[in-house]
Parts: sequence; structure tokens; C-alpha cells
Amino acid sequence: MISSIRKQQRGRFRLWLSAPVIYLMIIPLAFLDACLWLYQGVCFPLYGIPAVPRKQYIRDSRKRLGYLSRFDRLNCWYCSYANGLINYAREVTARTERFWCPIKQQFEQRFFAPAHHKSFVEQGDVSGLASVLSDRPQKDGVQDTAH
Repeated sequence: MISSIRKQQRGRFRLWLSAPVIYLMIIPLAFLDACLWLYQGVCFPLYGIPAVPRKQYIRDSRKRLGYLSRFDRLNCWYCSYANGLINYAREVTARTERFWCPIKQQFEQRFFAPAHHKSFVEQGDVSGLASVLSDRPQKDGVQDTAH
């Protein structure tokens, strides 16, 4: 259904021309997924950072839609996976940034500050930074002196 409408709107040639470029992205996406699994599995427990539940970010509820063709369902799965993975990666890196460097970026035009920066301290607020860092739970009785 969706692919048929797109073929009518854009033409079959354009879709076939772009398909290899689009679908080859599965390689770096799968590699990113594996790297995030390894990174989070090794580093987060060492620093006491709560794990990001992957299943809350990557899911495909459109597979049950009977009016989609197999090709449409494949496309929907691909987009669900890619967008969910990027959101998952964003949360993993946000938790990492909160742990290592909870300082806001300097405001500049055309900079889209991530939502998690709202809880970060302003640049130059040394006492605020010290307060945020001292609130962290210490793992195995070792004081966090990194950064």
C-alpha cells in the first residue's frame, strides 16, 4: 500500500535507485547496536550508571497491520529499528554525559541543546558542579575523582 503510493508519486526508478543506499545503513546501525551493548554492559556497572532498557526504545508495533504489504512491513521495521536505536543511543550517551560532564554547552545560535542538559550546571558554576558530583553514589567505597 505505502510502497505502491510512493511508486506512483515518485516513480519506480527513484525508489530502486535509493534502496541500496538506504538499506546499506543497516550495517553501521547494527554495528552501533553491538557497540552500545558492549559499552553499556562493561562501563555502566563500573560507574554505577543505571542501564538503559533497550526494549523501551526499539520496537515495531506496525508489523501487525494487515493492510501493509511485506515490503511495507520491512520498511516499517527498518525505520522503527533505526529511529529506536538512535533514541536508545541518545539515552546511553546522555547518561554517560550526565556522569562525566554535567556542564551545559555554551549557548550559541543554531545549537539545539539536548533535553537532558536542563539538569546540567552552567559553565563557570564550580560550586554547583561540585554539588552535582558529590551527589553521585560511590561504587565500592572509591571516591570519584575523574574529570
